[in-house]
Amino acid sequence: MEELYGYVLAYDLPSEGFKFLYDSSKDEDSIKLIKSTAINKIASCRLVSTRQLQKLGLPYSQSVLLVPVGTTDKTIDDVTTLIETYYSVINSLLVGFNLPTIGTPFIRKIPIVKFQFTLFREVAHKKLMERLDEQLNNLADKIKELTTLEEKKQRQYKSRYQNEIKEVENLKDLAKKLDIEADEKFNLLQSMLRKCVSIVS
Repeated sequence: MEELYGYVLAYDLPSEGFKFLYDSSKDEDSIKLIKSTAINKIASCRLVSTRQLQKLGLPYSQSVLLVPVGTTDKTIDDVTTLIETYYSVINSLLVGFNLPTIGTPFIRKIPIVKFQFTLFREVAHKKLMERLDEQLNNLADKIKELTTLEEKKQRQYKSRYQNEIKEVENLKDLAKKLDIEADEKFNLLQSMLRKCVSIVS
């Protein structure tokens, strides 16, 4: 039996794109408001769920992650259960308003061996580099913008950039566990984020 080198985590999360939420031409104003609220809550649920999943591994494609071999079944199961709970709450809310449910998340962990891992890692590495380059370019523009903002508006950005520093640290840790070398770009990104925090502090 070949040695386990990691996991592929495939997922499909229900979105706010269901037709019944947008077909409101004959609805009363109260129902239109309910549907509008439901759309926002589902979109938020999907975003939060995606972020939870992406703490487990680096993106290989839009809905597939490459997860380090050291990640325990319990860690993955706990995240899966949490996301299922998020969607259960959403579906209960929809039922309470006499609306159809949107289904449940599909999340599957697939063990992979060395040659599969190598192929997946190559793509994950490329996508990570593209993501870091984009963030660096955006931050360079943002730093210029921040210096021109009023002090009150600057402070509103502080928690955002502090959270981004944590997210980058998590990404850096995942890359290291997957033997992906990107320290130079990670260090530059963290330095620029710290500069953003210092500007808005």
